[in-house]
Amino acid sequence: MSNTKVDAAAAQWLIELETADRIEQLWPDFQVWLAQDPRHRAAFLRVEEAGRRLDALRYLRPSGKAVNPDLLSEMLDASERRRAPWVDRCIRWVSGTASSLLSTARALRAEGQKRVSRDEGKPPSSP
Repeated sequence: MSNTKVDAAAAQWLIELETADRIEQLWPDFQVWLAQDPRHRAAFLRVEEAGRRLDALRYLRPSGKAVNPDLLSEMLDASERRRAPWVDRCIRWVSGTASSLLSTARALRAEGQKRVSRDEGKPPSSP
């Protein structure tokens, strides 16, 4: 299984576990999936951590204030001042995380569309 497929499966498991009415029914299958390949556990942990970090972003928005769409460009204007090295690391991390999440979301959407067309009216099954 390719890394993209492993990441997509991990994201699907995370969604199913977080939205399941009765997690104890999914848990044995999830444990089997984790044990099948060390990449499964690593991918699940990455997806879970990315979700936690994205959830934390909602608290960074100023409460009751308008969002400044030019904030980063004002802060990072290289012509006015030199950027601190940590800013470049943050930009690379955000770009990489966003890219990974978009790829995973696209894969999940495609998988969901396949399931819907294949299983019209059936409840979702575990991956």
